[in-house]
Amino acid sequence: MSKEAAFTSRLRGPQFLEVPRIDMWSRMMDTCTAAGLNLPCLVKSVTACGLSAAHAMTLVLRPEGWHEVECMIPAVVQEYVDHAARLFKVYVIASEVHIVEKQSLPDLGQLSREQLSALPGSVPFDSLAGALPQDLVLSAQSQHPAMSLDKKAVEAGAQWLQQQLDLSIFGFDVVIQQQTGDHIIIDINYFPSFKEVVDAPEKLRVAILRHLSVVGA
Repeated sequence: MSKEAAFTSRLRGPQFLEVPRIDMWSRMMDTCTAAGLNLPCLVKSVTACGLSAAHAMTLVLRPEGWHEVECMIPAVVQEYVDHAARLFKVYVIASEVHIVEKQSLPDLGQLSREQLSALPGSVPFDSLAGALPQDLVLSAQSQHPAMSLDKKAVEAGAQWLQQQLDLSIFGFDVVIQQQTGDHIIIDINYFPSFKEVVDAPEKLRVAILRHLSVVGA
């Protein structure tokens, strides 16, 4: 499957910028504007999963928030889209694709200038705990009807990622942009917990043994 075939307007990666040096924070607003990235943005480290820093993230709401960001370098600045506070965790085990819906961060694009001015310029949080200030959560209640997941598009993306990454066991996260219906892959996990997958240990055991038998043949 070609890149163009998998990543149509229905399924895509996010707009993002890499931040390899700490001195880039001071001019990040100009850098994002030049790249077409608008606030709010999500900042996260590219630290490997398994370390606490991998889950330390920051929502930047206003330009002055860039001066408050504390994030392990190298980092990534990623577009933040309204997605009805829903996240779809996708677990891939060989040919099986398991999709689990979870609660996510609130919609922010609908906030007025007055509401934004009452909030901090940036909001750090732990993605595992998912805790955000209550005033932000209440201000950003979604006003959009939830959109349906295109399961076929996600499964096609899983197959494409398998080929590109040369992995048979991995996971990724998808959100649905409310304004466009785009399905956006916001994160890829090389070895997620699989805790929401029924009989995960047995499925993993079978997949690994099958892979070893093919490799050793």
